[in-house]
Amino acid sequence: MTFHALTNLQRLAYIDFGIVLEADLDDLRLGSSGFSRSHFRICRILYPRGQQDGEIEIGYLVYLKLSLTGNEGEFIRRFKFDEPAFPHQSTADQFFSEQQFEAYRALGEHIGEKLFLPAITGRLGDTVGLEDWICRLGISLLDARSHAGQDQLARAP
Repeated sequence: MTFHALTNLQRLAYIDFGIVLEADLDDLRLGSSGFSRSHFRICRILYPRGQQDGEIEIGYLVYLKLSLTGNEGEFIRRFKFDEPAFPHQSTADQFFSEQQFEAYRALGEHIGEKLFLPAITGRLGDTVGLEDWICRLGISLLDARSHAGQDQLARAP
């Protein structure tokens, strides 16, 4: 839960391309209870358009983290009780037991379901375009930057 890979990406993107990745990871950090407040965050990516004008183009990144928030199913909670390192067990051991494999699969399914909650995305039709889903996530999960940023997000295809 140190977010080493993401922070390394932030550093290299800025050094190599001047790209700023705004990632507020507070909800993903472990609290005193040992749980996170969320399984995912949406991050802004600020791409410089040019050296002279100082304008930026905004992109988005959905960052998922295997984490426990306390609302997982009974099987996942019991597995965590038996295996305290879950869901951050070393990947050096590639031979997962059937129970361990199922716990990770169930947690992934749980996190995936949370990404499409109507409270986050709003009411969606039967067919959801990727751009529409990302836009709705952004509106629900990102702090407003400015009216221009909100307008840009609201106009996103």
